[in-house]
Amino acid sequence: IGTVFEGYYIHSMDELAEKVAENGLTVAITTVPSHHSQEAVDVIVESGITAILNFAPDRVTVPDEVNVRYIDLTTELLTLIFFDNQNHYKMPAVHFNEQ
Repeated sequence: IGTVFEGYYIHSMDELAEKVAENGLTVAITTVPSHHSQEAVDVIVESGITAILNFAPDRVTVPDEVNVRYIDLTTELLTLIFFDNQNHYKMPAVHFNEQ
């Protein structure tokens, strides 16, 4: 926090609502441990974000107007490895509107 990483300034979560409003942001990505996912999502939603990509395995509670997509890296990696081991069978594409 307060440093520059590869040209990007790292802000505190205390500044999130201000930065969301300043930049017209609507999407956030969470990559926190599962025991912190609801807390992180609460802060994100309070800042005005309406779409969240959640990499934590736990389901979170959000208002109806907020969209959440869950990504389970373990499952995705296992699926990828499975298809790779099937003589390079082409795995079906997943479209964003699928649940």
